[in-house]
Amino acid sequence: MAKGGKGTTRKKRRQIFVKCLHCGVNFSAYMSAERKFCSYQCFLNSGGALRAGKAASTMTRKYGAKKDANHGLIVAEFKKRDADVIDLSSMGHGVPDLVVGFDRVWYLVDVKNPETGYGRRGLNQRQKEWADNWKGGPVYLVSTCEDVSNLLGGHLDLVKQYPEKLKEAS
Repeated sequence: MAKGGKGTTRKKRRQIFVKCLHCGVNFSAYMSAERKFCSYQCFLNSGGALRAGKAASTMTRKYGAKKDANHGLIVAEFKKRDADVIDLSSMGHGVPDLVVGFDRVWYLVDVKNPETGYGRRGLNQRQKEWADNWKGGPVYLVSTCEDVSNLLGGHLDLVKQYPEKLKEAS
């Protein structure tokens, strides 16, 4: 054991040599480190960032996508009003969270939490791109039980939507 300052003892970390998985160069690493590449550039060149992204999407499929905190409340409110609800939140890729059927009309709904900055901003870029390519009508942004009432009551002008409804020229 090596002595540190002020009478404390500190373990000396043992260095080992490891072969880089990408370029094959031997590099020095500490035994406790789990490094497999000699540099970040070798990690990137080996497709490491792509592998990490694929692993993250696998975990999303395995454990489910993150939902807004008010997602369950909004779904329960739709069901309480006898609407048919299909939850698509685990699909990702910009697809809206819900398909809601009521009185022979189907609505695409994205649940937004007004308590967070992310929720107050509305749709993210991926969701906007999806909605721009969708030819079946707007995506409604629902945050509260009042939004649910307005949507099912036919007061669509009181519910945020994307793309925003164009003001008719008077």
